[in-house]
Amino acid sequence: MAPSARIARSGGRSWLDVRFLIGAILIAGSIAGVWTVVSAARETTPVLAAAHALVPGQALTASDVVEIDAHLGAAEGGYLVPDDLDDGLVSTRVVAEGEMVPASAIAEADEASQTTVVVRSALGVPTGITPGAQVELWAAPIVGPQEFGEPLVIAPAAIVAGVREDEGVVTGTGATLELTVPRDDVADVLQHVAAGSALSAVLAPVPREASEAPETPEPTSAARAESEE
Repeated sequence: MAPSARIARSGGRSWLDVRFLIGAILIAGSIAGVWTVVSAARETTPVLAAAHALVPGQALTASDVVEIDAHLGAAEGGYLVPDDLDDGLVSTRVVAEGEMVPASAIAEADEASQTTVVVRSALGVPTGITPGAQVELWAAPIVGPQEFGEPLVIAPAAIVAGVREDEGVVTGTGATLELTVPRDDVADVLQHVAAGSALSAVLAPVPREASEAPETPEPTSAARAESEE
């Protein structure tokens, strides 16, 4: 065989080898990319979810949360993890039962702008007033024996931390309420309590815009599904 023919055939094999090598690299890269995506989708992070409704000003303890595994993705770092749980932490907003606890919803106790007060309701407590509900606290100042003045709102944005029905009292005639209120409202509330005003809590009205706003998907459902698995 002529030398020129051998060179031409050798050059052809080299080109085929290069194309085969490039193809193999592309296939390997594709497999690695798919594996990375699948691994990321299956990767979970231990986070804390509320064992029951958390309200503003409530001290956060181990009994208030449960540990679950969740797919966070880009939201990683935005939720409380077991290592974050420490003494002196309080909730700064309502966190529903089963909801993953956002890191932004927890603060040091000395940074909290709300505190808890206990009041006795003079009227029956509506069914909707449960822990986590937002209510308006009304007070009717006492002006004489069994006589009360015009009622007024003394805490327009209180959060119910607890409801305790009085034992031995006919259902619906009153209850003791544990409320979380802004510190600016505490003085007025305590003043009315000390003066014997008739206190009552009513559910706060929901703004039309808020009630008609579309629901936004949250990672909570994914976390619940993961915890059930």
